[in-house]
Amino acid sequence: MNAFGIQESNNNTILRNVIENNTIGISLNGDDYPVYVRFNTIKNNIISNNNYGIKGYFSKDNFIYHNNFFNNSIENAYDDHDNVWYYPLVNEGNYWDNFDEPDEGAYDNDSNGIIDQPYKIPGGDSQDLYPLKYPYTNQPPKKPNVPQGNTTGMAGLSYTYQSNTTDPEEDTIFYKFAWDDYTETSWIGPFPSGDFVNASHTWREGEIYHIRVKAMDKHGEESDWSESLEIQLTGPDIKVINVKGGLGIKIFIKNIGNADITQVNWSIQYLPSNSLRMLYPLKKYSNGVISLVRTGETAIIKTYIFALGSSQCYISIELERVTKVFYVVGPFVLIKKNSNVFFSRQNRLFDIEILHSLFLKNSPAQESYNFGV
Repeated sequence: MNAFGIQESNNNTILRNVIENNTIGISLNGDDYPVYVRFNTIKNNIISNNNYGIKGYFSKDNFIYHNNFFNNSIENAYDDHDNVWYYPLVNEGNYWDNFDEPDEGAYDNDSNGIIDQPYKIPGGDSQDLYPLKYPYTNQPPKKPNVPQGNTTGMAGLSYTYQSNTTDPEEDTIFYKFAWDDYTETSWIGPFPSGDFVNASHTWREGEIYHIRVKAMDKHGEESDWSESLEIQLTGPDIKVINVKGGLGIKIFIKNIGNADITQVNWSIQYLPSNSLRMLYPLKKYSNGVISLVRTGETAIIKTYIFALGSSQCYISIELERVTKVFYVVGPFVLIKKNSNVFFSRQNRLFDIEILHSLFLKNSPAQESYNFGV
C-alpha cells in the first residue's frame, strides 16, 4: 500500500504529513519517456517505517527537501532519474537516519548542521547535496498582519504598504507582496523577526484590488498569505466586450474607466491541441500594443491565424484574461458560442494544461459556432 502517489501529474505539493507503515510512503510514477512526473514539491514530512520512504520511476525536476527519513526497511529513497533532493534557495536537503554519524561517512566539520558529503540516492545518479545533520524541526513564520496603507486613490500613482510578522525561532524574515494585478514583489529582506517592511506599487487601471503579503524564513519556510487589504482606485479600466471570428480573430475592448490609458499590452496564446495544426503564427503566440484608448472608447484588436483544426485561445489584455474555443480552416475562424471563460485575479495562477483538458473534451466540430462579422 502507498500512502501518497503522484501518477503522471505535475505541480503538486505534499506538505507536513506523518507517513508511516506503508509499502511505499510516497510514489512518483511517470510512464516512460517522454511522460515524466515533474515539478512537484515534497517537503516537511516525517517518513518512517515504510519499505521505501520515497520511490520514483520516470520522475524528474521534483523538489524534495526538509523531510525526515527514519527506519524505512529497504531504502529511505529510490530515484531512477534526476530529482532535486535539496532546496537551492538555502542549500538545505533532508535528514537521513542512515547518514548522520561519522561511522556512516557523514561529517559536519564546520558544525553548520549540514553534512559535508552528499547522500547518494539509490537507483540512479541523484544526490542530496546538503543532507541535514539533525532532524528538521523548523517552523515557518506566522501569517503576516494585514497590509496597512491607503485604501483609496488613483491609478498611475505610487502607494506604499507595510506589514510584519514574527518567526517562532526568531529567524530573520523575507516578505513578498502580491498586488492583485498579476504582479508581485520578489522576496524583500531579510528583516529581524517582528520588524515592519514597506513596499510600494503603481497600478495601471482603476479597479478594486486586494493586497496580500506572505513571509519566508532563512530556511525557505513560507507562511500562509495574510488576509487581504481591499483598496479602490479610480482611473482607466479595460474590458473585453466581444470576441469574433471570420478572417482571423477580432477582439473588441472598451475603456469603461474615467481616464485615458496608453500603451495597452495584449497577447493571444493558442493553447496546445492534438487536433490543431498551426501554420501561422509558427510560435502559437501573437502580441502587440495599442498606443491609446480614451475613456469610453472601443478599440479592435485584429490578429490572423492560418491553421486547420480546433483549440482555444487565451487572451490577455492588461488585467483581462479570457479563453475562447475556436475552430479554424485556413485563415477562417469560427468562435464557439458562449465559450467565454473569465478568470479572477485572485485565482490568477493556473496551468495551461488544465485549461486544455477542460475545454476540449468534445470535438468542437460537433458544437455550435459564431461566424463573426
